[in-house]
Amino acid sequence: MRSRWNLLSMALAAALVGLVGYAQEAEEEKAPPDTSSKEEAPAVYTNEDLDRKYGPTEPSTPTADEKKSAAGSAEEGQVDPLKAIQEDQARSRSLKRLKAEAQKEVAAREARVKQLEQRILRISNPLLPRPELDNAGYGGGMTGEEKEAAKGLNNQERRNLAQEHLQEAQKALEEARAALAKLGS
Repeated sequence: MRSRWNLLSMALAAALVGLVGYAQEAEEEKAPPDTSSKEEAPAVYTNEDLDRKYGPTEPSTPTADEKKSAAGSAEEGQVDPLKAIQEDQARSRSLKRLKAEAQKEVAAREARVKQLEQRILRISNPLLPRPELDNAGYGGGMTGEEKEAAKGLNNQERRNLAQEHLQEAQKALEEARAALAKLGS
């Protein structure tokens, strides 16, 4: 039995020696290759390189001369805060006045368009009373020449004339609304 025991011990020792050799080979395969001889130096950029690539930079802190000149120009160009406030208030009042005038203009143009639309309806619809030239329903807003021109016209020609006036009034209304919108923004 002893011989078997010796034999088994020797086989075990040989197996262990083989495993140790195998483990060393596996470690060598896992270890990264030695790159110390192939390693490149990291990229280094100097201020001169950056100046060449992006152009020269201005110093971030002002020099003593620049500080003195800035202080001198600030004293010379000081703005009176009260005057600035007064100018702002005057501008605000002027803007409010212009807006009010523009709103009045839009209201007047809308009234003119409405008047012309009613006139066209009274001319076109035979069930409504005929507009008279002396009446404000037809003659309102017309000059004496326009009234004289409308006197000799039949209903179709009067309607066409009123439609031309309506188109002009609508253009004027759109212009007044655009002016108001411009003041509002």
